[in-house]
Amino acid sequence: MNRRSIAALSSGPQNSGRVVRWHLRLREDLTTMAKRRNFSPGFKATVALAEIRSDGKIAELPIRYKVHPSMIGNWKRTALEGLKTTFARGAAASTYRDREEEITRLQAKIGELVMERDFLDEAFDR
Repeated sequence: MNRRSIAALSSGPQNSGRVVRWHLRLREDLTTMAKRRNFSPGFKATVALAEIRSDGKIAELPIRYKVHPSMIGNWKRTALEGLKTTFARGAAASTYRDREEEITRLQAKIGELVMERDFLDEAFDR
């Protein structure tokens, strides 16, 4: 609808401006979408830790942090799953060190084999 058709619908000159302003405000509200909120990992960790520490005071956390309760539950679940892998990293770190040592040993062996191949190529080229 344009302004003239909206003004024609109003019941008199005193209401025409009000109807037009209302329609324009409505159109602006429909065209501008709310932006999705992005939360930093630090904020998520803070909220999840508060959820873990809370003793039955779960209802106040969404109000305090202005976040939906389901989001807090998701962040708490993710944090608890992350804790499991955090404590398992000791074994993973030693495995990583073992792999690094193996890579170093294999690279040295490759160097030896390349030198041997080059030597044999020169010996048989005569």
